[in-house]
Amino acid sequence: MLFAWLFYRVFVGSKKERKETKEYNERLKKSLEDDRIYDPETGTFITLEEAQSGLPLDDKSISNLIPEEEIDDVLWGEQAIHARINNALIEANAEPIGLDKEQIEILNRSHILNHSKEWSYSKMYQTAASSFILLINITYLRNPDSSHYEKQILGFTKINQSLGHHVAEPATLENKLVNLVEDDTIIIPNWEVTTYKASDNINLADEIIRGFNTEKRSDDTVLDESEFAPMSIEIIENYVIYRCTRQIRLEDINSFFVVESRLKTYT
Repeated sequence: MLFAWLFYRVFVGSKKERKETKEYNERLKKSLEDDRIYDPETGTFITLEEAQSGLPLDDKSISNLIPEEEIDDVLWGEQAIHARINNALIEANAEPIGLDKEQIEILNRSHILNHSKEWSYSKMYQTAASSFILLINITYLRNPDSSHYEKQILGFTKINQSLGHHVAEPATLENKLVNLVEDDTIIIPNWEVTTYKASDNINLADEIIRGFNTEKRSDDTVLDESEFAPMSIEIIENYVIYRCTRQIRLEDINSFFVVESRLKTYT
């Protein structure tokens, strides 16, 4: 048994490591030979001259898909995920767009964004379902001397009724114990819902938040619970904001497509 383990470690294991090192070096060589720069602001490659000019790219360039082979060859880590999410949005007929004055005002009021140290966005799309999806950069303050930075996905949908102001986040054990004694306006199992401003449409606000649960539904917008991205939800007047609460992953974009499909009923 010991001999077999040593044989695997020395011959099979080292062969695998050599193969991985060779593949890494080949990718690194291709990346260094490519004189373009991946720009997360636009989700496309630009030349050094374009980057230095500071001039905006045309809409056609921004809406181009990046071939999968190109992503594999020259992009790494977050950049590769970012590029694939851009591709998924373009393939879903989403269009690059900027925030307008009303949207900026709403997001600046958002608790689920502004409890962080700071946030910004690199790109926003308007989807075919008339929702908006942003790729955001968010910084958390760990303590006075250090902070933690993540790229995340945020979406928001404008609905046809004003529903007050509510924040819903997955409940912790502490939240669940507090809910036993507090008389909350909205009570939903496994969610901690804080109401900052009530409205006459409280039942509709309750219904919308419950729609973020991952139980099986009668329609075709079903994801297995293990595949559904963890989210915080906020309703501000006639906007529903939903933010993935973990570092950006390619598969999380599917959860946002599910949510916007469900929210289309209320637009």
